[in-house]
Amino acid sequence: LNFSMTLTSYESQVKGVRNLVDLALTSRLPTEIRPQLVFTSSVATVSGWASKKELVPERELDPEFALGTGYGESKWVAEQVLIYAASFNGLKTSILRIGQLSGSRNNGSWNVTDWLPRIVQSGPMLQMLPTFP
Repeated sequence: LNFSMTLTSYESQVKGVRNLVDLALTSRLPTEIRPQLVFTSSVATVSGWASKKELVPERELDPEFALGTGYGESKWVAEQVLIYAASFNGLKTSILRIGQLSGSRNNGSWNVTDWLPRIVQSGPMLQMLPTFP
């Protein structure tokens, strides 16, 4: 991921999200089984939140918190496309602000201070690991 790219560098990705929204909205299925879009966003959309010294709320946030990288800004814009589609067209959406899904592209290793290694390292001390649904 190149964090020096600008928002306009991600135009095709944002348009891709819009195209998926348009496709989902063409569904003629009954409301209860219509398509749902699950968007893999990023914690980059809230990178400016740390200055507030409180937990990031699970809601729409101002764009100022995504400023700084085109990547974070593009994810914020894509979130807005989905929020609009959900609010005005009834599209079912979920937005997941994910930090990191895997280790290094080169060797697969995680930095030992990242979240997953920390959870695994805490297992022996706590004598438990988290369960996932």
